[in-house]
Amino acid sequence: MNDAAQPRIGNNVTLNRSRLGQYVHLADDAILEEVEMGDYSYTAGHNQIFYATIGKFVSIASYARILAITPVTSVSPNTISPTALQSMTWEKTTKRSSTGGANSM
Repeated sequence: MNDAAQPRIGNNVTLNRSRLGQYVHLADDAILEEVEMGDYSYTAGHNQIFYATIGKFVSIASYARILAITPVTSVSPNTISPTALQSMTWEKTTKRSSTGGANSM
């Protein structure tokens, strides 16, 4: 990779376990943690990006925050008790059109 293709990193930028492509520009005051950023992408500053894969030619606006959630690998042990379930109220709504019939379009 030649010098021009090296990523340009602004002041006060924190990079943790991240990989940057060619010609990437990170403006000032950014935090990237576990991020892969494709070639020619850039941030406009004051960004927080966590656990994301950013493609090529992506422009990220100032003050944008990206938090990509990882896939669920286990089931939550939380349950709804039968008492709580009985106390919930359920409402059924019927869509009516101006021509009169229920659920008609």
